[in-house]
Amino acid sequence: MLICGALGPEAAGALEQPAAVVSTTGGPLSHTAIIARELGIPCVTNVKAATEIPSGRLIEVNGTEGTVRPVTGIPEQRTDRASLDGAAVVVQRLPATAVRDGRAATLLLHSPAGHRLVLPAPTASAEHGTVGVLIMDEDIATPELQGFQVVRLKSLGRLLWPVGGGDVPETIVAVDPNGQILHHRGIHD
Repeated sequence: MLICGALGPEAAGALEQPAAVVSTTGGPLSHTAIIARELGIPCVTNVKAATEIPSGRLIEVNGTEGTVRPVTGIPEQRTDRASLDGAAVVVQRLPATAVRDGRAATLLLHSPAGHRLVLPAPTASAEHGTVGVLIMDEDIATPELQGFQVVRLKSLGRLLWPVGGGDVPETIVAVDPNGQILHHRGIHD
């Protein structure tokens, strides 16, 4: 298990597959959580007392529920996969091949301020279904964007949704490489 503060994108290559990541800062869509998700590592963020966990202590880190708790033995691994029907899955980049897992859409998570806003190409949208862009930083300007509408999300930022992309999905989810849902929330929560 890795106990840390915030991890940036540069940390992804340095991680040697810890069993879990517990961060003292951040949230479910922070870089730390995203890096862990992309590597398939359970992660819980914003655990202020994480540095007080004694060395050698067995704990269970449940990224889906956002819990860290002591255990007396090694828990059984969960293998259930939740349904993604009708959900929009948040990713940092489009996969090389289209994913057929029942998702309604794919949302590209925009990098932090200072990086140029990159919209999905129309060919990517055709192959991957509806592709939108999730912008967490309110300071990023979104000028008139050809072919996209701006949807404000309560406590989450903005969503650039393609005009003609159908209804905006009701649920946003983050999944691990095995398809297990690590985090979900309603679009208007």
